[in-house]
Amino acid sequence: MAGRTDAVLGAADRRGQRRPGRGATVGKRRSRRVKASSPRAKRPTAVERTEAALREREAGYRALFEAVPVALLRTTSDGRILHANPALLQLFGYPDLRTLQAVNAREVWVDRAERLRFVELIEREGVVRGLEVRWGRRDGVPIDIRLHVRALRDPDSGAVSYEGSLEDVTEQKRAREARSWLAAIVESSGDAIIGTTPEGLIQSWNAGAERLYGYPAAEAIGRSIEITAAPERVEEIHEVRRRVHAGEHVSGLEAVRRHKDGTAIHVSLSVSPILHAGQLAGLSIVARDISERLRAGEALRRANRALRALGACNDALGRATEAGALLGEICRIVVEVGGYRLAWVGVAEDDPGRSLRPVAHAGDEEGYLQTIEATWADAPRGRGPAGVAIRTGQPSVCRDVLNDPAFAPWRDEALARGYASVLAVPLALDGPSRGVLTISAAEPDAFDAEEVRLIAELAADTAYGLEALRVRAERARAVEALRRSEAYFRALTENALDIVTVIDRENRIRYESPAVERVLGYRPDELLGRSAIDLVHPDDARAVARMIDARRDVPRATASLEFRFRHRDGSWRILEAIGRNLLDDPTVGGIVVNSRDITERRRAEEAVRNILESIGEGFVAIDRQERFTYVNRRAEQLLRRRRGELLGRNVWEAFPEAVGSAFFRECRRAMDEQAAVRFEEFYAPLDAWFEVRAYPSPDGLSAYFDDVGERRRADERLRQAEKLTTLGSLISGVAHELNNPLTVVTGFAHLLAGAPDVPERVKRRLGQINVQAERAAKIVKNLLTFARQQPPEQRPVRLPELVDQALDLLAYQLGVNTIQVRRDFPAGVVELAADPDQLLQVLLNLLQNALHAMAGIARERVVSVRIAPAGGRVRLEVEDTGPGIPAAILDRIFDPFFTTKPPGQGTGLGLSICYGIVKAHGGDIAVENVPGGGARFVVDLPIGVLPAVPPRPAAPAVAQGPATDRARILVVDDEPEILSLLSEVLESSGHRVSTAANGRTALERIARGEVYDLVLLDVKMPEIDGRTVFEELERDHPELARRVIFSTGDVISDDTREFIQASGRPAVMKPFVSDDIERVLRTTLANLH
Repeated sequence: MAGRTDAVLGAADRRGQRRPGRGATVGKRRSRRVKASSPRAKRPTAVERTEAALREREAGYRALFEAVPVALLRTTSDGRILHANPALLQLFGYPDLRTLQAVNAREVWVDRAERLRFVELIEREGVVRGLEVRWGRRDGVPIDIRLHVRALRDPDSGAVSYEGSLEDVTEQKRAREARSWLAAIVESSGDAIIGTTPEGLIQSWNAGAERLYGYPAAEAIGRSIEITAAPERVEEIHEVRRRVHAGEHVSGLEAVRRHKDGTAIHVSLSVSPILHAGQLAGLSIVARDISERLRAGEALRRANRALRALGACNDALGRATEAGALLGEICRIVVEVGGYRLAWVGVAEDDPGRSLRPVAHAGDEEGYLQTIEATWADAPRGRGPAGVAIRTGQPSVCRDVLNDPAFAPWRDEALARGYASVLAVPLALDGPSRGVLTISAAEPDAFDAEEVRLIAELAADTAYGLEALRVRAERARAVEALRRSEAYFRALTENALDIVTVIDRENRIRYESPAVERVLGYRPDELLGRSAIDLVHPDDARAVARMIDARRDVPRATASLEFRFRHRDGSWRILEAIGRNLLDDPTVGGIVVNSRDITERRRAEEAVRNILESIGEGFVAIDRQERFTYVNRRAEQLLRRRRGELLGRNVWEAFPEAVGSAFFRECRRAMDEQAAVRFEEFYAPLDAWFEVRAYPSPDGLSAYFDDVGERRRADERLRQAEKLTTLGSLISGVAHELNNPLTVVTGFAHLLAGAPDVPERVKRRLGQINVQAERAAKIVKNLLTFARQQPPEQRPVRLPELVDQALDLLAYQLGVNTIQVRRDFPAGVVELAADPDQLLQVLLNLLQNALHAMAGIARERVVSVRIAPAGGRVRLEVEDTGPGIPAAILDRIFDPFFTTKPPGQGTGLGLSICYGIVKAHGGDIAVENVPGGGARFVVDLPIGVLPAVPPRPAAPAVAQGPATDRARILVVDDEPEILSLLSEVLESSGHRVSTAANGRTALERIARGEVYDLVLLDVKMPEIDGRTVFEELERDHPELARRVIFSTGDVISDDTREFIQASGRPAVMKPFVSDDIERVLRTTLANLH
């Protein structure tokens, strides 16, 4: 429509250049002819009156055309500007037409490629509609415009000119950008989330899965995930599982799954491995129902192809000059533009057989129309879509050629040519003739309700075009020329997207363009005669009235205003209006107001701003040139930059350290592939771990991000604690079982070494055995220390004094290795509640690590110890000048049994023990490399509540003497080798020894009246253990219970330790040697006397 109206403008202007008006010329000719034929005729003829009225209407519309704020332009094909209305001059900032004509139209194009594209389209099609380009104003500012242009050839000279309208769409593009931002931040929910074992057995099944697949959780859990797929698609599940088992994360996989009731479901799948302790523990499956999206996409695709065909056919209607050619062109457009396989038009004949005669077709016909013998009679060959549409006057669809019984007469021929579904719509022809437009598609069920409606509309438009051709041929040339001129000016107003309103001096509405019904719901005639202020929001009415009053007496004055106007449904719409005072124009006689609805734009802007500023994540938007276009408040905090510093800047110029990182690669990939990405990356300049989710759009990229460093650190601490707890339980059992055989080895080694008849050579070997056994015992002791679960004692500890004690213990080694010690302690007292023995062990381990790290280095060797209290906590640092710790092993440094020392020089438990002790005190321990070389261990401890310190009890006096009194001793142990060892040790010292292999035997001996000075009793034994034996003795033989000495290899169990402590009896810990036994015997006997 815009192209045709532009063409009329050109015709009118060319006539205006030659004479005051072509209509006037025609009128003069006719006047002369009348005078020649009737000299006495003085009164105007009917034709003259008609032409005069048409000229008057043309002048009125020309004046209205000059007034409306719609930009119009006419140029020659080489860019010379012939005509432009005031709206165009105002849009591009030119004071008058003469100034504008000094510029060639080619010079206003900002992008040469856009101009070449325009030239290509106008030369090929003859018309350009809705082409969005960028032109430059007079002041150099570029604006976005939408072109509606048509090329016209002057019938007299043959010269080609371009004419049309220009629409400023800069604000529309901004509104689209706002909508794009909003769409990028809106996320859906309700996905199915399923957890399975590595073999595919369902372990978890959320409500989304119940909705998607129809199985209740109770029914699905424990079954194979294969219940979600049809049998023929089970292999797809197996393939996905194989990929995940191989370490792949499957994301965005579109597949067909099955509902419980057997219906197919189109889903998008993301499948990831669930790892536990580094091993595959299961699969995480996220399924999203995309059936509706696919259906909507298919429906949209079909509607679009019908719309494309409809639009092109409407263009063809405007160009058509002959009915037969028009029908052929319609068929061609349906096939080529709409993408259908065949289109043909048939005419219903009134012959006896009521046949259908094809009159036009296009597409893959291949003789099909000669074979169908179609009819519109109610007979087998008249019950296809074409015959039914003719008889009923309604569209008729065959959705599946293969299975529709009504299509049987033509099925084989149709299938051979690739027709899978057929639509027929009635087509009104000239007079009483009836026709049908029949379209065949290549896919079954190709025509949904919307597509049928659009094609029916196409048929109606075609019928209208045929009728227009008939009427057009009957009109006289002069009347047709005037009608074109009138239609041109009316179309400029009535086809504008904005509302055009004319109000008189009393503010009454004299004219409303048809756009008012689309925008505000009123028919134009409903508003005529009403006050223009009546429907304005009360809060805005005064400002609108003031604006009109202030310019009513100023001819040609213009003004713009934004206000709320009541929609017909009662809602308020926000209008942006531009008005011009043309009350003094005799043709218009009113104020012309151009209004557009900006409600959605304002809502979108407000919604975007509110949402983005309220979310708890950082959000940024960047354009295609990777420049910041939006930064929310949280993003300012995370990036530590003000948004004013970032907006408009290139991302990688603002953050150059990110170039080449995952941020750079993933964001570029998202924009290149137009696919959402999610990743985590450490950004060193901000010392932060960021989780990023980025969503691309044609206009750029929207990204959400947050600092997840604390979460990652918490996860690592939990992983380390779980690892140490599990390993500690294992070590506890293993170490306890090792103590018994170590007792036998060390005990007999001592006995043999002390025998007088043992050769020196054997004694040396026994010494080696003893050394290695003691080494094994030390390893066991470390294991038990590592595994010990009891909480640390809470005693006042002065940390600087404890550090000095540790340094004193290592003073010799530090001096021998020429290692300097630097202390950095605060001036005041630093005291905390802690276990001094355990903290001393931590200090010794850290200092010994530093000593080993600096062994063999040539540069200065320094170990620095710093203490810094702050805010109820104290920070202890131990730093060396060694080579540092390789980055590859930093994460494993606290793992049990991990060591960098050569074999035989370390157990790998030292730092694990430190980790456990510090954690038991409620603290943290970490390690880092020092710039320039060296490592720094940092221990952070709470000061805690300092308890009152009771006086230490005096240690019991130990009797000294060269030998132990001879005693009768009962030895109770379930290990035969330990019984043998103890018997030999005690008998060699002159004691009389009785043995019992279990608690029951011991109680039986005592019950028989056997008398003993001492009972050496193992705590842990099968059947009746040492605790039970002791309790029996306390009850029945309290005097003998005072003579019990416990032996145990269980030095870790809180239960065993508390029992021995509560009993008040001494204990000897395995592994022990003869000296240990003699010492405890001497002490016990001395205390009994």
